[in-house]
Amino acid sequence: MEDRNQVVELLEKVDDMVKANGGQYYTGDPYQGVELMLKTKEEELRREYEKKIEEKERELETKFAKEKQKLEERLNEYKRYYEAKVRLETEQMINRDEEDDDLLSN
Repeated sequence: MEDRNQVVELLEKVDDMVKANGGQYYTGDPYQGVELMLKTKEEELRREYEKKIEEKERELETKFAKEKQKLEERLNEYKRYYEAKVRLETEQMINRDEEDDDLLSN
């Protein structure tokens, strides 16, 4: 019977402690410090990762800008090449037409 009384007393003490702790089994004091530390660390890591992402974005933007410039230069080279080729062929056609006209007039 004494064991039973001890069990009842223990359960009552546990209930009283839970009520005193605001319905929690543990007080928040030791855990608030840990929670604050974790939130601070999480925020620090988040800022660090955001910074790394921004650096990577700038790096990629620079890389793609250089690639775009190279491609534009190649495109301009092709344009100049084909414009020169068209101009040369046009001149050759005009010269042939003039030669043909000269032959026909003689």
